[in-house]
Amino acid sequence: VLYGIFDRVRRRWPRLLLENCASGGGRLDLGLLRRFHYTWITDWQLAPRSIKIFNGMTLAFPPELCDRNAGVGQDGHLRGDLDTQVRSCMLGHFTLTGIYPPGEHSNSAHVEQIKHHVAVYKEEIRPWLPTSRLYHHTPVLEGLEPQGWCVMELASADRRHGASGVFRLAGQGEPAFLFRPRGLDPSMTYTVTRDNVGLSFVRDGEALMSEGIRVRLDRPLASELLLVEATS
Repeated sequence: VLYGIFDRVRRRWPRLLLENCASGGGRLDLGLLRRFHYTWITDWQLAPRSIKIFNGMTLAFPPELCDRNAGVGQDGHLRGDLDTQVRSCMLGHFTLTGIYPPGEHSNSAHVEQIKHHVAVYKEEIRPWLPTSRLYHHTPVLEGLEPQGWCVMELASADRRHGASGVFRLAGQGEPAFLFRPRGLDPSMTYTVTRDNVGLSFVRDGEALMSEGIRVRLDRPLASELLLVEATS
């Protein structure tokens, strides 16, 4: 009966975008997902569990289908710095709701940082996201509040673009992670941008894949975004 309702809705309004809400996974069967354009994979927006959920759900579903919310909705702003909160949503269907808690005043630096991330998503990730591959460098994260690292790498189908989220999770642990990209072409040359400092360097794909990129984060619930673009 439920499938029939949404089949009729789609026939009557073919240009209507339909979003599915996960309800703790209760509405994530394939029959429903084929009738919707994307799905909210969780109501839990607080790091590090929210990062673990996206990591796990994208083992089953393509990232562009998986909606994640950044902002003050459901208290997602309470854990992790602003960059980490937003980056944890930028590798999928990115939604931004509410950038200040009720009653708080605006902050220009805060607004500019959010604008930066939105621009990166729209210009550097979203154009090739629907045909990308997602590589899980840390596929298994233990516990409700996982510790250690979570690393996910998006790569365009032509291997010319990449965006990788490197997240340090809860607890004490190693302050550095050696990231070796998987979605590049060894024969190409790439410009790599470290978003934390806004600086770039050029290296060939073979060196990046074999030698890796060392990412150091000195505190838990911090992150780095690595953007890769082929230059030749």
